[in-house]
Amino acid sequence: MPRIGLRFDMRWTGEGSNADRYRAALDMAEWADDHGFDYVRLNEHHASADSYLPSPLVMAGAVGARTRRLAVRVTVLLLPLHDPLRVAEDVAVADLISGGRLEVVLGAGYSPAEFEMFGKRLEDRAGDLESGIEVLRKAWTGEPFEYAGRQARVTPRPAQDAMKILLGGTTNAGARRAARLADGFEPTTEQAVEVYERERRRLGRENETEPARPVATSGVRFLHVAEDVEKAWHLIGPHAMRESNSYAQWVDKSRRTVAAYQHRASIEDVRASGTYLVVDPDQCVDYASSLGDNDVLEFHPLMGGLDPEVGWAGLRLFAERVQPRLRSTRRNGRS
Repeated sequence: MPRIGLRFDMRWTGEGSNADRYRAALDMAEWADDHGFDYVRLNEHHASADSYLPSPLVMAGAVGARTRRLAVRVTVLLLPLHDPLRVAEDVAVADLISGGRLEVVLGAGYSPAEFEMFGKRLEDRAGDLESGIEVLRKAWTGEPFEYAGRQARVTPRPAQDAMKILLGGTTNAGARRAARLADGFEPTTEQAVEVYERERRRLGRENETEPARPVATSGVRFLHVAEDVEKAWHLIGPHAMRESNSYAQWVDKSRRTVAAYQHRASIEDVRASGTYLVVDPDQCVDYASSLGDNDVLEFHPLMGGLDPEVGWAGLRLFAERVQPRLRSTRRNGRS
């Protein structure tokens, strides 16, 4: 049975009130908590013309305050852009607010514009990530330590006795770094999974670290349930195309390759990519039943500036027409 979650990056097209969109996201998180969802996932990017979420730890604190059960996941937090002491403090407070439900996946970042904005060097990001991880581990002990030649101490400590250091990544170098330094790895390619698992065995860390947990192993980055799929695509298509092309532009500037996000010339191209999935309830049950325990059913109800009412309609239809059948399948012992 796959995990079920929500994702928010808070893109905004300028239509309606952005403050209302943030309130809608928190309402959706609370609703998901009441309807058996497993997690809420929050992303980070900066200087985006469509107001992409720049402060995921602030948002994580708000989600943690509105929910009681589900995991609050920040993935990925671009650690090289930030002062690691400030990150350590913000993580601790957000974790306390959530009662120990915060999960933070760290990443090196890839957008040159973001590094320029923060006065950082893109070529230093790997070293800054590694040194930042060392600072976080020391900071979360609550004990004094030396940082950049100064005495530092981070209080309060997180609610969790031992905050896990999780890393995300795509490259082989990132996979080897995760095997060496992290408690777990969330890659976006199967090759990175293989490199990570091989390296952790070589280092004798297979019992110390978690197996790789691939991100969106099914390849679907957006899921929506609708009675009328064609009508839903009419509403969703422009937002999906805008989002895909925006990511593709960032990826191109960073000289990386991410198969899920490429330039799409039309909504038909977006549909054919398989990255965005709009299905009716029966199709959703079939799709969910095809997934394993390491896969996810992830809803992105405000994707690309989508009207919250469209997102709400998909979530409620899922809860009414799909979830009961998935629970029945689980009770009957079928995958």
